[in-house]
Amino acid sequence: MGTGFRLGSELLAAMIVGPLLGLGFDRLAGTSPWGLVGGIFLGFAAGVLNVSRAMKETAARDEAETKN
Repeated sequence: MGTGFRLGSELLAAMIVGPLLGLGFDRLAGTSPWGLVGGIFLGFAAGVLNVSRAMKETAARDEAETKN
């Protein structure tokens, strides 16, 4: 349960931070809505990469525990 909550919150955080950074970029550069669109895609990609990395670490740790 703890691992699932951690993975879900990592993905959610990336999906929130990416668009917020995109909106900030839009306000600074006046490129609306392209910063938001880019932020959504980059946030999603960052979230998926974080979840993938965390799953690999969890799988490696579980495998090491079962061998011992």
